[in-house]
Amino acid sequence: MHTVIRTYDTHDVIDVLVEHRDEIEEVMDSIDGFMSYQAIRTPLGTVTITTCNNKAGCDESVKRAKEWLAQNTDIKVTPTVAEGPVDVDF
Repeated sequence: MHTVIRTYDTHDVIDVLVEHRDEIEEVMDSIDGFMSYQAIRTPLGTVTITTCNNKAGCDESVKRAKEWLAQNTDIKVTPTVAEGPVDVDF
């Protein structure tokens, strides 16, 4: 398993994700190896977490998230991205 965490310094992202939940679910579900997606409202902004069977799936999720935001919103924010293999999973 591989996970990618995207941190955005705005709540605009999570507001859009909540509003377009079904559409986002379709985008993520279509990624080969997709396992799970979470979006979290934090005091400082938005955090999204995607877990896939492999790094390629996570790389694709980053690409699709960027494309979806660019095509469907006027939000111009670049997330901080952290990613890596899952070492512990309960």
